[in-house]
Amino acid sequence: MEEDFDFEKVSIKDTMEVDSTKIIILLCGFLGIQQCNAQAYSKLKRGFSNYMASGGELAYQQLCREITVEFNDCSKNSLKWSHYLKP
Repeated sequence: MEEDFDFEKVSIKDTMEVDSTKIIILLCGFLGIQQCNAQAYSKLKRGFSNYMASGGELAYQQLCREITVEFNDCSKNSLKWSHYLKP
């Protein structure tokens, strides 16, 4: 999710009209981040199972480095997207 959207922060109040398109874009963005996290976790789980079965420590260490980068990217994207929401 590297798109740059040019819209203001969104706040939902009972008396306020909300642009549903912006809400859908935000929700899709957060869904993409959650999918990124889920895929990284699944990859880590598979890699750990392989490590436990084979004991290939170097491959597991490399996987851990890759997963750390993936989770870091997901976290950065999450923070970027959360900027568009305000409590």
